Amino acid sequence: MGFDRMSFEISLGKPFLRKETELMMKAICEGRSTKQEFLQSNIHQYRTVYHQSSAELNTLKAACRQYVFNNGNGQ
Repeated sequence: MGFDRMSFEISLGKPFLRKETELMMKAICEGRSTKQEFLQSNIHQYRTVYHQSSAELNTLKAACRQYVFNNGNGQ
């Protein structure tokens, strides 16, 4: 819930990411992409999410507090 509240452009925890990774790996095997392109893309995605998560850490903390102290109910 905390990550959902951060409104990421790219969600690294959603199922589509696995599919995207598999498609990129297939493109490498077929010679349409390279390992280096794949790595650069993924590192960029993870770095972006890391920086946004760091900047919005209080949003994640608030969601955790909601579930720890209020059993997931209320604010």
